[in-house]
Amino acid sequence: MPLKHNLIGDDDINHLTGLGPERFSVKPFGHAISQRTMDAFDTLPLDNYCGEGRGRAAGGKQRYRKYDDLRFSWDGKMWRCEFQPHRVFLQSPEFNMAVGGIDRILAPLDIDPEPEVDAILQSFEFDTAIDWHVKLHQIRVITTEDIAGITVTEGPHRDGQDLQIVAVFRRHNIVGGASQFLPTGGGKVFFEDVVPEGYAVCNEDAHMWHNATDIFQNDESEMGYRDIWIMATNRWTHRTYGDEFEESSHSQGLADWDVIRPDESPQTTSLE
Repeated sequence: MPLKHNLIGDDDINHLTGLGPERFSVKPFGHAISQRTMDAFDTLPLDNYCGEGRGRAAGGKQRYRKYDDLRFSWDGKMWRCEFQPHRVFLQSPEFNMAVGGIDRILAPLDIDPEPEVDAILQSFEFDTAIDWHVKLHQIRVITTEDIAGITVTEGPHRDGQDLQIVAVFRRHNIVGGASQFLPTGGGKVFFEDVVPEGYAVCNEDAHMWHNATDIFQNDESEMGYRDIWIMATNRWTHRTYGDEFEESSHSQGLADWDVIRPDESPQTTSLE
């Protein structure tokens, strides 16, 4: 299995989706959302790893999450889901400057994501001739008077995958949470927009960094939150999963945020 997760110059995969020359797009999927999936956001456990990096400003209290690795295959009519054996979630420090190199033990999903993922992959015209590996994160980020709504703890980054998808299920009592794209390595943001409920944004990971702005309460008397899926997606032949991938990631050591991003400061107001 090729280990490509440490390569900045990845293969050109533009022909495998319908993203086109811009290499990113926003598409609807809301018709496929089930009530069970929506209800499952209310019972997500606290993510014990969200207090590093920019997450320090929230005291590690802002993010709730479950996670699994999935294989999707086209059966002629729709994308079919096969859960893989549950493992730790791991990123190398090259791609996660806050908690890279740490084995993150996350609770497994307790939903059937097949209808929503099928709609998303079809919307973005994923190549049906190959199977796809999806690292699926079900996430709620909250914001209150006392808890900062830190959306991305590591700041602008790429993930070392083929494609990155953020699917928005619910935005409750918030402003902010705008999706951003900027040149790989940093620079001026060339796309920024609040993706609405029932829409997903997909981008080719090797060609840009992605980020999301923090969220803030609209009505300060009530908690605000943003419910999303993050789908880090690879060709099955290039999956970032298993012993070999984990050994390679561990060989790079641990991230040190204070060395890499010593001047990082929290966002204190909405960018809207």
